[in-house]
Amino acid sequence: MYGRGREAPTLWSGPRLTDAGVEGLSSLNKELDITPIKKWYKKKKWWAVSGATVLVIVVTFLLIGDEKPVYETILVKRDVLLQEVSVTGKIRPAQSVDLQFETAGRIAAINYKVGDKVNSGAVVASLENQDLQAAVTSAKADLDETIRHFNSLSDPSVSSSLRVELTNAESNLDQVRKKAEGDLLSKYSGAFSDMREAMTQIDTSSAVLEYIRKTHLEGKDWDIRVKQYQSEVDYRVGEVRSVFPQIDQSGVTISPALYGQIDLALPALLNGCQSLRSAFTYLQEQMQSNPYMISSSTDRASVNTEATSISSDLSAIYTAIQEIIDQRILNNKNIADADAKLATAKAAFPTNEDILQKEAALLSAQSQLRKSLVIAPFAGTIGKIDVERGQTVTSSVVIVSLVSTARYQIEANITEIDIGKVRSGDSAVLTLDAYGTQTVFNARVSTIDTAATIVDGVTTYKTIFNFEGDIDPNIRPNMTANIDIETAKKEDVIAIPQRAVISRNGSKIVRIYHGVGTAPEERFVQVGISGKDGYVEILSGLSEGERVITFINE
Repeated sequence: MYGRGREAPTLWSGPRLTDAGVEGLSSLNKELDITPIKKWYKKKKWWAVSGATVLVIVVTFLLIGDEKPVYETILVKRDVLLQEVSVTGKIRPAQSVDLQFETAGRIAAINYKVGDKVNSGAVVASLENQDLQAAVTSAKADLDETIRHFNSLSDPSVSSSLRVELTNAESNLDQVRKKAEGDLLSKYSGAFSDMREAMTQIDTSSAVLEYIRKTHLEGKDWDIRVKQYQSEVDYRVGEVRSVFPQIDQSGVTISPALYGQIDLALPALLNGCQSLRSAFTYLQEQMQSNPYMISSSTDRASVNTEATSISSDLSAIYTAIQEIIDQRILNNKNIADADAKLATAKAAFPTNEDILQKEAALLSAQSQLRKSLVIAPFAGTIGKIDVERGQTVTSSVVIVSLVSTARYQIEANITEIDIGKVRSGDSAVLTLDAYGTQTVFNARVSTIDTAATIVDGVTTYKTIFNFEGDIDPNIRPNMTANIDIETAKKEDVIAIPQRAVISRNGSKIVRIYHGVGTAPEERFVQVGISGKDGYVEILSGLSEGERVITFINE
C-alpha cells in the first residue's frame, strides 16, 4: 500500500519484541487473567463508522430533497419574425421568360405595353376576379373573428357568459329534438288509428259491394266493371297486410321502428280506398241513369251510405299522410335552426384547429387570387404582348414575354418539403463561395417549375432567382450560390423560443412563470410561422410582458 521503493512509517522507535518476547507476554496475560480489548475495539469502531455514514446519507437526502427546480425564463415581447428557406444553387446566364395566368378567364386589364420597364412584383395583367377578391376579404374576416373569439376566452367574465349561451343552445337542441320525436310519434299514432278504421271500413264496404253485385248485377254488363274494382281493392289490401302485418294485430304500440312500414302501407291503403270509392261512385252514376238496376230501395241506400263512409276514410288517410310529411318538414326546420344556434355558440369557443383551418382557407383564397394575376417575377422589359383586354384565355396562353435586365440569374432545386413555402416574388439574399460570406447579394424568386426534377433520388422543383441591383462584373457562370429565401416576414408579433413550446395531443402548450414559490401555469397557445432564429410566432394565448419558461433544471 505504500508503493514500490517506499517504506512504511515507523510507529515505535524503542526496542522491538522478539518472537519469544511476544510469546512470553501472551503467557503473562493468561496468568494475570487480563482480557484482550482488541475485538471490543473493532466493534466499537464499526458502529462509529456506520453511524457516521448514516448521518451523511440523511443530511444529503434532506439537502437534496429540499432543493427546488431552477427555471430558465424569457420575457414575452413583440419582435420581427423572418421565415427562411436555405438552398444551394448555381449562377446561370440570364434569359427571358413567358408569363401566363394560372387559370382561365377574361382579361380585365393589361397594365403595360411593349418596351415598358417593370419592377419585380409589378402586376402586368389581371383577369376579372371580383369574386376572388371577395373570397379573400371574407376569409380574412373569418380568421380575424376566430382569433378574436379565441383571445376573448382568457377573460373569465366573457368565458362564463359564452358558456351559459353554449349550455342553453345545447339544452334547446335537446328539447327541440325531443319535441320533434313526440310530435312525429303522435302523427304516426293517429295515422295508425285511421288505418285500422279504414281497413275495417274496407271489409264492411267490400262485403256490401259483393252483396250488391251478386244480388243485382251478376250476369249483366255492370258486373264486369265492379269485379275489376273489387280486384284492385283486394290487391291493395293484400299489399297493406304484406308490408305492415301489424295492421290486424291487437295491442300494437307505435314506435319509430314501425315508421318505415307505415310509410309503405299508407299509400297502398290510400289506393285501396280510392278503388273502393270508385266502385261505389260507378254504381251511383249507373243508378241515376238506370233507376231499376238495383230494385231494392234499401240496397240503393246502402250503396250511398258506403260511398260516403269510404270517402270519409279516404280523406282521413290522405290527411294522415300529409300531416306526417308536414311534421317531418317542420321537425327538420326546427332542428336545423337549433343546430345553427348551437354552431354559433360553439364558434365562440374556437380551438387551435379552428384557427389553422381559417388560416388555410385564407391562404387558399389568396392563392386562387394570385392565379388570376400575371406578376413580374423580376425587373425587366416587356418584350411582347400576345393578348388584348376582354379576351378569354386559358392557362396555356402566353400573356407577355419579360426580358431580364440582368446578365445572370441563379438556378436552384428546392425540395418538395420546402417548395410549398416559396412563392414567385419572394426576396432572397445570397453569398457566393468565390466571394466569401462577407459579400452579400440581393435576389428575388423569378419562376418555379411546376414539373418536378429528381436529384439524387429526391423530388425537387427548379427555381430561378434574379439579381436585384447592380452586380459585380466579375461574376461568372457556374459559381456556387448559398441562398436564403425570405418566405414570410411578420412585424410586431409575439415571438418566443421554439423550445418554450410543448406539443401535447396535437395541441401547443407553454408554461407561464409567476414567481418563486408558485407553480407554473400551463396554457394553450396558437402558433404561426417559425423564424430562422429558432423563434416561433404566437398568434393567441400569450400577452406581452408575461414570462414563459424555456427550460426547467430539476
